[in-house]
Amino acid sequence: MPSYRSLYVEASAAATTVGRSLIDQFADRPVVEINSYHEVFSRPSASFQAQKRAPSLIAAVASPPYLYEAPSRVCARPGARPDELPVMYNDQLRNCVYNCDYCFLQGMHPCGHTLVFVNSEDYHDAAADRAKSGPYWLSVSYLSDILAFEPVLPLVRGWLDFAREHPKVTVEVRTKGEAPPLLRSEPAENFVFTWTLSPRLVAARHERGCASPANRLTAIRAAIERGWRVRLAFDPVILVPGWKDAYGELIEETFTVVPAAAIEAATYGVFRVGLDHANRMIAARPDTPVLHHPFVSAHGMLTYNEHEIEAIHRTVGSSLTSYLGADRVAFVHA
Repeated sequence: MPSYRSLYVEASAAATTVGRSLIDQFADRPVVEINSYHEVFSRPSASFQAQKRAPSLIAAVASPPYLYEAPSRVCARPGARPDELPVMYNDQLRNCVYNCDYCFLQGMHPCGHTLVFVNSEDYHDAAADRAKSGPYWLSVSYLSDILAFEPVLPLVRGWLDFAREHPKVTVEVRTKGEAPPLLRSEPAENFVFTWTLSPRLVAARHERGCASPANRLTAIRAAIERGWRVRLAFDPVILVPGWKDAYGELIEETFTVVPAAAIEAATYGVFRVGLDHANRMIAARPDTPVLHHPFVSAHGMLTYNEHEIEAIHRTVGSSLTSYLGADRVAFVHA
């Protein structure tokens, strides 16, 4: 369960049922009432990593919009044209329980604390209203691993209940965590779990707090055996010394533990971050070599060069295709 040292709560959030339940959870820790979450979350001089080491939780009430059109990097879907199934995402939870060295959130947000918007009904209503225009894919974990936050607030449970009532919306939850109790629930046909997988040497050095690769594979197998729709994401591929062997071994181990036929699709991608975010990340993180690679600037992003990307295609893409076939594998870069 995530450990927060204190709770900042907007007055409007404190008046809600969810806000009061959070205040009760923090009975033994400081609770500070604020007028607006920006007082804490938007401080320009904050140290993201210092706050990640001793995080607080900020509870607030969000204002519209509650849905955003997603670029392809949010959720690539092999075999699906963008005009067949539009992709949307939301921001009910900002910042992550985990703390990966390469995470774009440390360049996106000035604050390392976790921000949760407690007005779930507004998010659900907006998602339901969008469904009136036709089916679409909804990523609810683009800006956080909300499954890891479930012990604090059952946001994923709420989205599962929503999915059962709104079959036109395919809800995706992406995670680097272990099997949650939620997996014991009856699966929904329009609810997808996507596990992000990394080799041991990447996970151990650069994915602080995340489940081990072995435990993620155990969770994936448990989800499949229960009947859930499961996808895999090898994203981003991180070029560390020995990366080719490491990713080859990871993919081989994955499909030794997990039956390839049960995986709906897999994506793989490279490190890519918008230039503004990347510059802030690099300046703030002299301690991690993965952010000090000789990147190139392309299409407004900092990423690997063409030769490195081609090597990733040959190593990761080809290996995934050998297990899943080309129609179930997609490369993510945009």
